[in-house]
Amino acid sequence: MMNLQHSSEQDMLRDSLAAAFARSDAKGADWGPVLAAQGALALLTPEDLGGLGLGMVDATVAAVEAGRACLDYPLADTMLMAGALAVASPDMADELAEGRLTIVAPSSGRFGLTADRLVGTVKVSHPELADWLAAPVGDDRVALVRPADLEIKRNVTVDPAISTATIRVDMNMNLVPTHSVELVEEKLALLRCADLLGAAEFCFETGIQYIKDRRQFGQPIGANQALKHMAADCFVELENCRVAIDYAAAILDQAANSPAARVLAQEAVSVALCCAPLAARRIAEEAIQFHGGIGVTWEYPLNRYLRRILRVSQSMGRIGDHQRRLLCQVVQSTGWQDDKTKQARSA
Repeated sequence: MMNLQHSSEQDMLRDSLAAAFARSDAKGADWGPVLAAQGALALLTPEDLGGLGLGMVDATVAAVEAGRACLDYPLADTMLMAGALAVASPDMADELAEGRLTIVAPSSGRFGLTADRLVGTVKVSHPELADWLAAPVGDDRVALVRPADLEIKRNVTVDPAISTATIRVDMNMNLVPTHSVELVEEKLALLRCADLLGAAEFCFETGIQYIKDRRQFGQPIGANQALKHMAADCFVELENCRVAIDYAAAILDQAANSPAARVLAQEAVSVALCCAPLAARRIAEEAIQFHGGIGVTWEYPLNRYLRRILRVSQSMGRIGDHQRRLLCQVVQSTGWQDDKTKQARSA
């Protein structure tokens, strides 16, 4: 039986990052050295290459805190790529882990190979912070390109706090071997789910505190049964989302050396992708509802978290696609199918 309870070391990592985010007034690229001092950027880098050699469970702890703090830095991308590139490019991995370089991965899109050239169009967040753009190519390689050398089109999104851009590439190849690219993509998707979980946690806790403190007609508004039910439903969704992410992280840590765990990891990440965007959005919207008019004011933080949730969720693709993928994975592993699953597999 798998134990999904966090260890005392993981709790210490969470508390350390939360304290660092609370006391620092860093912005943008200035977060690199702050995160490096906490060891966050080297979490997934092997120990024999100067990192901490930890796993995805620890990485999701860091990503949750980044979401809770509404961090304006590509922590998940830099942390993951520092580990993925450690063997093939140890010097670059060192600079990433020390916060001297920042790397971003596509939020959508992928590169392809045409003859001896790298071509494709991707969307990224934080383009102004990126020293490198790393995008999976094929099954076992990552393309590294400098955004400064590319055609960049700035995008307008629902979240003005984080810049996004569309980058078009047509250039000679610069490919670096890494672990299974599929695992890298699955891990990045899960870290983004963890970011959503952190943002949802902040919204939920802020909303609950408000309905405890806000008094009307001589009692806290949280005494109203309707608000109690809304809060209970949000709590259930939050915990379901947390369990899905923790389980997927634990399975991903086993997947590198186990084909069976690899299949389970794909299914587990699909479950997290199905539930995290919907749960996070609902919790943020309900927290705003708890607050009434104050919840939609520009000065109050909840609107920033909802915008972050919407932006990150959009980068994950359509929920229906993830549900279809999960259904096909279950069908493939069990052999069960009916007319509807046949249609889903052929879609």
